[in-house]
Amino acid sequence: LAPAQYRLGTLFERGRGMPKDMTSARLLYERAAERNNVKSMHNLAVIYSNNENKNAQFGKAAQWFHAAAQHGLRDSAYNLAVLHERGLGLPKDLIKAYFWFGVAARLQDADAATKVATMRKQLSPAALTKVDNDIKAWRPKKPDNAGNLVSITDPTWNVGPPKAAGQP
Repeated sequence: LAPAQYRLGTLFERGRGMPKDMTSARLLYERAAERNNVKSMHNLAVIYSNNENKNAQFGKAAQWFHAAAQHGLRDSAYNLAVLHERGLGLPKDLIKAYFWFGVAARLQDADAATKVATMRKQLSPAALTKVDNDIKAWRPKKPDNAGNLVSITDPTWNVGPPKAAGQP
C-alpha cells in the first residue's frame, strides 16, 4: 500500500521508532511515488535536492516536484519554481519559474506571492499576460485514490481485540 510506504518512509527519514535511514526512506518514498502517492513524490524530491553531501540529484528532484506540483502540492510548486529560476536540474527558465511561483501563490504560499511580485519586473508585458492567464487556468490533477487513501472494508477493524472466554 502506497500510503503505508509513505508513512514508513517518514519514520525512517525522521528516525522515529527506528534508526534514521535515508536510504530506506528514499526507497520507500520512491515505491509510493511510483504508485502516485503525492506526499511521497514531494518527500522524494526533497531527498534528491538535499545538497548537504554534494550528492544532490536536481534532475530527479525536478521530476518529482513537478509530479507533486501538478496535484496541487504547494511546497512542490514553490520548490519547482526555485529549480527553474536557478537552473538546477533543468534549464534556467524564468517564465516557468514565474508560472510555478504563481501556482504556489494561488495555493496560498505567501513567499511565492512575494516572488511573483518581484519577478514581474523581469518579464516582458506579453510574457506576463500569457503566463498570468496560464496561472489562472491551471487546475490541479485529481490524486489517484489508490495511491493516497487506505480503504478499510472490514467494519470490525476498530472494535478491539477479541474478548477472552467469560469476559463481558
